[in-house]
Amino acid sequence: MNPELLALIEAFESLREAPAAQDEAQALAKFESLVQACLERNPNVSRDSLERTIALAHGRWCKAEDALRQRRSTT
Repeated sequence: MNPELLALIEAFESLREAPAAQDEAQALAKFESLVQACLERNPNVSRDSLERTIALAHGRWCKAEDALRQRRSTT
């Protein structure tokens, strides 16, 4: 997987799982920073398109992580 996309997915996941307001603010700042940096490097990509791509990739990443955890727990 593209390292930049993986970093965006992990930041998105951290944002979703932030347990407290302060953690959420830090997670949001990191996510926004990564999104902004990606948009600056890819000027032909819209923010909306990038966010949809991250959400789609996050869903696939979650399924892959779940499958990996399940395989590990059965062995």
